[in-house]
Amino acid sequence: MNKNVIGYVVFAVFYAICVVSLGRMGRAFGLVHHAGLWAGFIVLLRYRTTLAAWLQKSTKPTLLVYLLSALPLMLFEENVNCLPSGCRLIPVTIPFLMLFLVAVYSIVTMTKAQSLWRIVLPTCAVGLLWEVTVGVAGPEFRALPFLQFIYISLWTWMSYAFFTIVPVQFLLQKRKSSGVPE
Repeated sequence: MNKNVIGYVVFAVFYAICVVSLGRMGRAFGLVHHAGLWAGFIVLLRYRTTLAAWLQKSTKPTLLVYLLSALPLMLFEENVNCLPSGCRLIPVTIPFLMLFLVAVYSIVTMTKAQSLWRIVLPTCAVGLLWEVTVGVAGPEFRALPFLQFIYISLWTWMSYAFFTIVPVQFLLQKRKSSGVPE
C-alpha cells in the first residue's frame, strides 16, 4: 500500500480523536471540524481506488468487507456531524445507515452500473431528502436561511458520499476484476 495513504489514514485517525474528544469540550475546534471532514472527503476521493484495491485482498465475503469498510468512515462522519448534540443518536443512526448501505449494495450488485458517480450521486440525493424530510433535524434544516440551507445541503450530500465512495468503489472494482459479464 502507498505510504502516503498510510500517512493520511494515521493523520485522519489522530484528527478524529482530537475532534471527537476536544470538540465536545466547548467546541474547541469551531469550524475546523468542517474543514477536516471536507479535507477527509478530498483524500478519500483521491485514494478511493487504492483503498478499494487494498480491500480486494480480503478473503472475507464481499458484503462483510463492504460494510466493514464503511463503518470507520461512518463513525468518523457521524462523530463530526453530531458534535453539537453530544452524539447521543449514534447507536440509532449507525444501524439505519448500515441498512441504507445494504440497499446500495443490492442496487450495485443487481444492476450493471459501472460508474461510481451514477451510484453515489443518487444515493446522496436520497440521503439529503431523508435528512430534510424525516431526519432528526429536519425542521431545523428547513428553517435555515437560504445560504445556510445551501451549505448544509452540500454538507449533507458530502457526508453521505464520505462513507459510500470507498465501499462502492470496492464493489465496482471487485466486479471488474472477477470478470462478471457486463
